[in-house]
Amino acid sequence: MKRLLTVFTFMACLSSFGQDSTAFLTDTLKVEDSWAKGATFGLQFTQSSFHQWVAGGENSYTVAGLAKMFLTYSKNKVKWENTLDMNYGFIQQGNQEVFKSDDRFELNSAIGKQAKKKWYYTGQLNFRTQFSPGYQIDALSKSKISNLLAPAYLTLSMGMEYKPKDGFSWLVSPITGKTTFVMDDGLAALGLFGVDPGKNVRHEFGGLTRVSWKQSLGKNIGFNTNLTLFSNYLNNPQNIDVNWDLLVTFKVNEWLNFNVTAIMIYDDDIAVPKDRNDDGIFDGSGKGIQLKEVFALGLSYSFE
Repeated sequence: MKRLLTVFTFMACLSSFGQDSTAFLTDTLKVEDSWAKGATFGLQFTQSSFHQWVAGGENSYTVAGLAKMFLTYSKNKVKWENTLDMNYGFIQQGNQEVFKSDDRFELNSAIGKQAKKKWYYTGQLNFRTQFSPGYQIDALSKSKISNLLAPAYLTLSMGMEYKPKDGFSWLVSPITGKTTFVMDDGLAALGLFGVDPGKNVRHEFGGLTRVSWKQSLGKNIGFNTNLTLFSNYLNNPQNIDVNWDLLVTFKVNEWLNFNVTAIMIYDDDIAVPKDRNDDGIFDGSGKGIQLKEVFALGLSYSFE
């Protein structure tokens, strides 16, 4: 757990990298008094080309898109909040194949009724998967390790949620069901993602807590982070699954902004590829922390 806390602190201080051309559109619109909706869309493209360039280099390009949408309802002590996050990107370098660089689909829906002051009885749904196959690639081989709905995670939670102010919430759910799907039979036969070999589904029952914080840090800085912890009551409850994401958006002026995204995942049931000899060849697998960081810079336009 100390290692997880160390990485969590490190992720919050990650430096940014990359260069691209990005277009964003953000729309936040009130619909009557009870409903609110909004969306952010982005598209980024990077291209490099070389011809008889003495310093060297390889032709390359990357394309990536994102969509973040929300829909909320609030009336008569009832709150219903829905978010959908989608990311997809790919990269091609030199004469190599085109590979994806980003792939995410996540849907969240939570409905709650006020119990007392800032506490709500809450039921929550989370669904995560990806759009296309993922591959493990090293100097010698390329093998498929994931696919659409392989894995996919469906989590249903019931508990109490604390909402002291807009943008901050803390969910405590002692009743949580988590289902892992591996709907690719070839991957299911390997027994990946904690699902028994040959099976497509695994059920877990446990407890979950989730902290969400969204806030403006000054006039031109937006901050959004979520931390989810899950313990399986029925199997090694001391091994906590961790899912943490961070999005920081900086608005330079009316037309220019950039954002930094960081994601950390630790799941005791997922074996990650290991290169124990640091020779560019995966020679095993084991428990480990998954990390991802993305920096995007470009033009933007927003209205309310």
